[in-house]
Amino acid sequence: MKYLKYIWPGIIVICFFIAGCVQEEVATSVPEPVIEPEEIDRESKIPPGQEKITPETDLYPPILHSDEYEEPVPMPYPINTAGAEDSGFIMPDGKTFYIWFTPDPNAPLGEQLDDGVTGIYVAKRVNGEWQQPQRVLLQDTNKQALDGCAFVLGNKMWFCTARTGYTGVHWFTAEYSDGKWTNWTNADFNPDYGVGELHITTDGKELYLPFRETGREGEIRYLGFQTGKWRVVAAGKYRGGQQPRGRWLAVSYSGRQ
Repeated sequence: MKYLKYIWPGIIVICFFIAGCVQEEVATSVPEPVIEPEEIDRESKIPPGQEKITPETDLYPPILHSDEYEEPVPMPYPINTAGAEDSGFIMPDGKTFYIWFTPDPNAPLGEQLDDGVTGIYVAKRVNGEWQQPQRVLLQDTNKQALDGCAFVLGNKMWFCTARTGYTGVHWFTAEYSDGKWTNWTNADFNPDYGVGELHITTDGKELYLPFRETGREGEIRYLGFQTGKWRVVAAGKYRGGQQPRGRWLAVSYSGRQ
């Protein structure tokens, strides 16, 4: 029987909220996500016998390094399934949740590309209940794409993708217009920066990402948007000098946490 790790950030983990003890009022505009009819039941692609590890049986649970945060809480079904979820991203309204899903993380990338369900999804919370996630389409139906690592700010999405017409993995942006994410545009970063998971502040001027180099795990790069380009401002420490821990970053909407 296969067992899958319920997603803690960045490995095949269970999606969760880490709720700050300081609650902030946010007046950020949140676009309604495009909800497309799902042609294939994503759960039908999950291998038989595959199960998620629960928090009670997790040998490597997330570790809190500050008492300013509450204990992580696993996201409920239908966000979490027996498949693999990753790169969870919640909007400031607390009612819109983006997630990457694949039914079988052990499948070769070619099979994930062709399974018809691997990709970015969005779920809405209605009357306190999370609804069934729906696929976010970011490619023409007659072309292939394997999309992930979604980050949304206002009406703009950044996502990484391997797609028809390109070699390897690239960064793209999409714009929310008339109920859909459209205008998919190549937006690669300087390859020397090694951009993977990222977080951009609400003013669009600061970008944080974890180091991917061996030996620098747990450190971050801080980029600033200057003269039309992202440039390295600092590396290894937060601006306040605190040594960061972990690899999946999130900056509060006020920019204070």
